[in-house]
Amino acid sequence: SSGDVRRGLAVLEGALTRRPNDVDVLMALAQFSAQAGRQDEALRYVGRLQKIDPQNPQYRQLATQIIGRQAAPQ
Repeated sequence: SSGDVRRGLAVLEGALTRRPNDVDVLMALAQFSAQAGRQDEALRYVGRLQKIDPQNPQYRQLATQIIGRQAAPQ
């Protein structure tokens, strides 16, 4: 929330090592990674979410949003 995305990502990545299947951490990592312009990384986190819950439409929607950011002109 402080606006320091890189620091936020580092904190979340640390949390993920302790709780590798935590959907809240994975969701936050996907969102922060996409915000930081790291779309490939964001999509990997979404892929992990989809493995945990393949039927969750929220994860498909997030992937679509991230892919849309990749296609948008910078």
